[in-house]
Amino acid sequence: MKIIQTLAIASLLVALIGCKKNDDNSLPLDGEWIVIQRGEKTFPSTEIAVMSFDARTLTTSYADRDTTTGGGFCWLVVSEKYLQSGNQLVCTKSKIKIKMLIKSITADRLEYIITESSVPLTEVIGKVNVAEKAIDTYSSKLIGTWELVRDSKPSESYRIKYAPDGTYDYLIKNEAGEWIKSIRPISKYRLYGSYLVTEYVPTSDNTPYCDIWRVISIEDNVMTSKMSESGKEERTWVMKKIL
Repeated sequence: MKIIQTLAIASLLVALIGCKKNDDNSLPLDGEWIVIQRGEKTFPSTEIAVMSFDARTLTTSYADRDTTTGGGFCWLVVSEKYLQSGNQLVCTKSKIKIKMLIKSITADRLEYIITESSVPLTEVIGKVNVAEKAIDTYSSKLIGTWELVRDSKPSESYRIKYAPDGTYDYLIKNEAGEWIKSIRPISKYRLYGSYLVTEYVPTSDNTPYCDIWRVISIEDNVMTSKMSESGKEERTWVMKKIL
């Protein structure tokens, strides 16, 4: 799978790390923001990033290849300090300086622009990036055991049991038709608003991976989700809650 982390998200990550914050914090930045658009491009689910502002710390999360482990397409999480001055976020780290302007912010929408950079970011400078506030709609509804009803990509039947602690069990049928837990070194999930990130290591290798779904609805114990990726057909996933 190709690297989907765009320059917009990479520049945002650089812009907001390695700095201290002053006392000018009038903008309502606290909380989680999902970056969904840059300029005219709306990101597919596999290209979203999440910014979490909490007091003096920003946590940026996104999917990319982890070069430290050999290139697995996984979910990366980085927490650092940042500096805010009015509606600008300014940062310098390792001789890299980025200036970011908050163009507008409401309770559920954030627009920002990368205005200056000491490294080439031609595709990013001056373009409006859009982030939506992550609203907790599904966390309590997700807990429990779900069985696959329909997958637009051919797939064998399976079950997923989501636990409140952010872990999940992946269940498959054995030759006797019994449901058993598939052994995976990593089985974690994260829910950012309507975006569900599942992290795992396949039994065939030790390379970490992640899937990023957008939950469309959870109603009457039926969950419908979609996964979109540039250049590929959108995948639809329907599961029924059984426990």
